[in-house]
Order: sequence, then structure tokens, then C-alpha cells
Amino acid sequence: MSEQINVKEFPHTYLLKKYNLNSNQLSSHTKQLLTDFNRVIRLVASKSADGNVKLTPATQNKLETYDRYICEGIFEYLEDAEKLTDSQSTKEEEQMEEKREEVADKMEKLHEEALEENKQKTETPTKTQSEDGEAAPVKKSGLGFWDFN
Repeated sequence: MSEQINVKEFPHTYLLKKYNLNSNQLSSHTKQLLTDFNRVIRLVASKSADGNVKLTPATQNKLETYDRYICEGIFEYLEDAEKLTDSQSTKEEEQMEEKREEVADKMEKLHEEALEENKQKTETPTKTQSEDGEAAPVKKSGLGFWDFN
């Protein structure tokens, strides 16, 4: 695949870095969301083959949802700690939503590329002779080297 998703591209990672926060400063709910997000990322990475990460639409949605709620937890902390006003928080939330859309588009592109690669792998034609003696393409059956056609 031409592109890879980097965890640092998710808005919550940007916010944690920008405001120099660590998970210990956040609410227990937000900490749990961060743990779950990282667990999904590790699972996806462990199931990747040859560096190709396969993100299903369900996994993409899960990551986006975790990110959105983690960002909300970060903004809640920043407002409670009076590091951000309500209007500043709203403005930053809009910026994070735009960034999240960029990451979502990138994940969707990766998913489409993976589907296309799988399609190409399964549709590789082999040559066989037709009744008139000409070579005709035939799809592989996927049952090993035996040709049951």
C-alpha cells in the first residue's frame, strides 16, 4: 500500500502533545478510552501482513469514535483546569473534526486499496484451451492446484 496510518495523525495525539498532557491527568473514563484505542491499534498492527494494514470499515469507525471521545475528555480536562475557555475549546474541536475527517479519508483509501489488491489476487487468470483451440482465460478456483472447471 502506498500510505500507512500513523497513530500520531489522530487528533487526540496532537492534543496530548500540544498541551503537554499524559493520560494520568485525564479522567478514568478517558484513560480507559485511550487504553481501548491503543489495544485496537495493536490488534490491527499484529494482524497486518507484510506491513499492509487492513482496516475494515467497522475498525475505522471504532478508531474514529474512540478518538472523538478521547478528544472530548481532553477538552473537558482543559476547560476544568482553565487552560482553555469554552470558545477556545469549541474552535479547537472544529479543527480536530477537520483533522479527523482527513484521517478517516486516508483510512478509507487504505481500505479501498486493500480490497483492490485482494480482488487482483483472486482474479488472476490462468490459460487453458477452449474448444476451438485458442487460449482462454479461466479464473482460479482457489481449491489448490487442482482445476475442477
